[in-house]
Amino acid sequence: MQAIEAGTRADLPAILALERESQSHPWSASSFGSAVAGEGGERAVLLCEYRRMGLLVERRVVGYCVLRVLAGELEIHNLVVAPDRRGRGLGRLLLGFALAFGARRGAGRALLEVRAGNAAARGLYAAEGFQEVGRRAGYYAQPAEDALVLGREIGVASLP
Repeated sequence: MQAIEAGTRADLPAILALERESQSHPWSASSFGSAVAGEGGERAVLLCEYRRMGLLVERRVVGYCVLRVLAGELEIHNLVVAPDRRGRGLGRLLLGFALAFGARRGAGRALLEVRAGNAAARGLYAAEGFQEVGRRAGYYAQPAEDALVLGREIGVASLP
């Protein structure tokens, strides 16, 4: 069973482990700490997987999304799915949640940045209606790469 939940400080070790496993230039513990604390309106949303083993229930963070709604825009800062869970629609599930979250809070537009060479993520975002609205040359390090700024309009009628 899977569930989307708000992240808490207790989830930081799992988030950081997944971040280090998934990213070439991982976010810091303090960046995630701000997100789970809800500072500056930023939020960390977790995708958790639950497995029942007799009386024991195991909870595993298999993905997360860091987002913020500010001035009528949803900013998706980070969306990650565990490498062993990719290709199963979990990124789409998190993205759909983020878009609905933004719409409920009055955002009319969603924005995010993605590595130009991340074909899997770009495919997901394109399938969900995101289009390139800008480019930031040399934005990413390790390896150096441009960031594509993607955007789409959101609203109740346009949600997946």
